[in-house]
Amino acid sequence: MESTSPKKINLKKFMELSLGDHDFLISLTQQSIKSLKESVAEYEKYLRERNPALVKATIHKIKPTLIILDARNMIKYMEQSNALFDPKTKNSQITENISEIKKESTAIIQELKKILKLP
Repeated sequence: MESTSPKKINLKKFMELSLGDHDFLISLTQQSIKSLKESVAEYEKYLRERNPALVKATIHKIKPTLIILDARNMIKYMEQSNALFDPKTKNSQITENISEIKKESTAIIQELKKILKLP
């Protein structure tokens, strides 16, 4: 029996934005995937550098897309970054947070591609 994992996103708002225009939906999806990939790479870089201002800016940039997609877990993991700037934070905690962010973003991208049948 095939296991089904819980949905990482909710496309209701995403679909509403497209107003039934399939081409716009595809374009919006492609741009969201690109933005998510770029933001995760920036988040990782700035978090490893322990640069709170740039981590915050990166979260601010991607958060509207995550809210529209209702990607609550991704938002939760990103918001945990504030606590990771404590001087007592171990590198392993940062690595764990980044790992969770990458897992979530990969799952979100897979759902977007699958639902919208993108290559």
